[in-house]
Amino acid sequence: MQLARFLNKLFKKDGFILIDAEEKHYIIGSPEKKKPIRVKLLDKKLHYKLLFRPDLYFGEAYSDGGIIIENGSLTDFLNLALMNIGRNELNFFSQLLNKFSGTYRYLTNFNFIKKSKMNVTKLRYEIKDNQLNILLGIGGSGTTKRIPSKIFIKFMDLVSKNYDCKFFLATGKNEEEQIILNEILNSDFKEKCLPLDNLELREIMPIIKNCKISICNDSSFSHLSAALGIQTIVLMSDTPLLYGSYSPRMHPIIPDGESSVTHDTKGKEKINPKKILEKLNNILN
Repeated sequence: MQLARFLNKLFKKDGFILIDAEEKHYIIGSPEKKKPIRVKLLDKKLHYKLLFRPDLYFGEAYSDGGIIIENGSLTDFLNLALMNIGRNELNFFSQLLNKFSGTYRYLTNFNFIKKSKMNVTKLRYEIKDNQLNILLGIGGSGTTKRIPSKIFIKFMDLVSKNYDCKFFLATGKNEEEQIILNEILNSDFKEKCLPLDNLELREIMPIIKNCKISICNDSSFSHLSAALGIQTIVLMSDTPLLYGSYSPRMHPIIPDGESSVTHDTKGKEKINPKKILEKLNNILN
């Protein structure tokens, strides 16, 4: 398979399993985990589409369910790819990862989310133009990346003093993520919140597109939000700064007392809600 041969030239550290539409398995690189990430292509046309137009077809296929990532998240796959080819300009695929928003370019340049669909979403979820609609990406693929609920709640308190806000809470079903979600829903801001954990990605995307700004942990929602053209404040507590700053729509916040951030910084308790508000004001004004 040409795509597999090409990827094997790029992945020199760690790796993943590529499964084509005929369910043939290809080892890409040298996977280090007992259960490595598995990328499944469900459409045979992707075998060559990803070679010629990854900026269009990867995002389209992933969002439509034509590409499935197992034993990890979209963020995990991005981290793996950045580790191998994120600093190179070898070809189309390195360009794809260096500017990950291009992966989802079809969402904006190719009108995947139609204006009419956005209007339907507005009505269904009571999204008002005269409110500040904020996506809060409170989930994350690891415990050290999940900012505590108290920090989000403090930020919500601060921003609500200056703006009429509605908060859309994006997270997964992980037990710790659900605890954070419930702590926020049990706060004084419950009536201003809409949890998204029971919605599918295709339902969540037009909601994100209707938001004015996003504030997310370093997670798949921060990448998706920026790719959809939304200014995204990324709360960087325990991963390299590159992961939350590769797009011009990304605005990283690092822990107090740190000059940078990387793996094992473990700074989730030191994210300052006042700095989040300051960043938000700078972006909006």
